[in-house]
Amino acid sequence: VIKYISSAEEKAMYRDLDLEGKKAFLAQFWDRKNPKQGSPVNEFKNEVFRRFAYANQYYSTAIVTKDDGWKSDRGRIYITYGNPDNITRLPSSMGQKPYEVWTYYRLPGQTGNDVCYFVDLDGYGNYRLVHSSIRGEISNPEWEAK
Repeated sequence: VIKYISSAEEKAMYRDLDLEGKKAFLAQFWDRKNPKQGSPVNEFKNEVFRRFAYANQYYSTAIVTKDDGWKSDRGRIYITYGNPDNITRLPSSMGQKPYEVWTYYRLPGQTGNDVCYFVDLDGYGNYRLVHSSIRGEISNPEWEAK
């Protein structure tokens, strides 16, 4: 669950721990992320788990189990950045595969009006991220030319 919201240093630290160390690390990780330190309810943790469940429900390719949506590009973006402010869905047309454009108006640390383009490359509903203006994400402004 923390794969998309933890830093490279945190991932490396976690990887090197034994089982007890991993349990302690996770408890400390969530405590650090709690917006209301000391509160028994961690709203940030609850929101991340809600996003994880949503991603599995709506972006899964496993029709029966609905357990792999978090691994998809749309699931990863949703878990990392939350619900987009706008989604434009475009069906397939002559020479164009179906795609979605997600727009985020105000992501922290970003430029504003950031977009993610997801294309159903294989026709099975597994939309792949082909371009984004979000720093750190794949950037390929010429994605439509392919």
